[in-house]
Amino acid sequence: MLARTWGLLNETVGNTLRERDNIGKGAENTFMAEMVEALRATDPNNALVRKYDADKSRPSGQEALDKVASLLARSAVSLSAAPRRWLIEHTTLLDKTNISTTTDVAEMLRRRGDDAGAVDIEEAMRKARDLMGISDVRVVNDFPLALCAFGYTRTSRDPSRTVVTPFPIDERGKIPIFALSSETEALWFQLDPVRVVRWLIENGLSSGAVPATSEAASAWLYGQVPGLRDAPHEPGYNGQAAVAVRTLLHTMSHVFLRRIEWSGFSPSSVGEYLIPGSLSFILYANRYAETKIGGLTTLFEQRLNTWLWDAVQAGHECVYDPICGDDGGSCAGCTHREHNCIHFNRELSRATVYGGPTPEQGVLDGLPIRYGYWNAAWQAAPKE
Repeated sequence: MLARTWGLLNETVGNTLRERDNIGKGAENTFMAEMVEALRATDPNNALVRKYDADKSRPSGQEALDKVASLLARSAVSLSAAPRRWLIEHTTLLDKTNISTTTDVAEMLRRRGDDAGAVDIEEAMRKARDLMGISDVRVVNDFPLALCAFGYTRTSRDPSRTVVTPFPIDERGKIPIFALSSETEALWFQLDPVRVVRWLIENGLSSGAVPATSEAASAWLYGQVPGLRDAPHEPGYNGQAAVAVRTLLHTMSHVFLRRIEWSGFSPSSVGEYLIPGSLSFILYANRYAETKIGGLTTLFEQRLNTWLWDAVQAGHECVYDPICGDDGGSCAGCTHREHNCIHFNRELSRATVYGGPTPEQGVLDGLPIRYGYWNAAWQAAPKE
């Protein structure tokens, strides 16, 4: 799963596991093994024998697995535990959903004769990578969504001050959960791990040399910032570097949502989901219907360039500046959402993307961010 998440494994996790498990099994494989052994008896140095032995010793995905083991050995991280939820979620989205990339869309537009549109989306992705530190933007055409109800409350909307009353126990002695599942459209953003590591080091949130490759940077984060892979109840979760990266991801998500009207959806109609362990966040149409409107897909295919740069410029501003910026860059006038924030507007600060002091309430405790993650993008945007 780590190899797949870090871009080292091109085949799906399920297919790789099946191929590795089937080595030497089945009638065809047994027949091949018998032929090779017969050939080995007469000509042990035969090229076919050597190739068979090499293939058997290097099953499907082995090169990627060895690379992950080598990267993690430098971080002294153990893989004895079961995979975490974030890792399962990320690989499931990669392997089990229908995803469109900017390359796919550019090819489709060129087939339709829309060369200008193809160039525009390619330019959007180039700017996202070079200036915004976003390594990939994709459309998930069948993002799985479920609305589940297991109880009710009439006390307070604040989770820490309310008591949830479950539905009455059924005849089996179990609490029923009423669920409505659907598939919707979503935009999946993933940050560049090399840029994230550099950002942490430049702001004094970590130390060391910046890894040269994406997979090395991912392994560095996996080992050096355990809070990105830990659950909320674990001690490493609230480490300063982990909180800073989660705040960066969460703030970016809200900045893009401020300008989501380009899609035809209102911000209250779009939900968000964060996967900090893979430096990802997802914006999805919050619909529980069989039909899809296609607003996010159209935004991706036709207005990605405009939307990205509009969000970069608009996200720097708040109607309550300079007070808001001096107090952490997070308020109802900029990053706060009225609906659909699963973190209840916690771990937000425009300082992470544009620089400045962080909120005093929280783990970062007013820490000044000298180098905003989007400094280069924000300075370049007005010139484009």
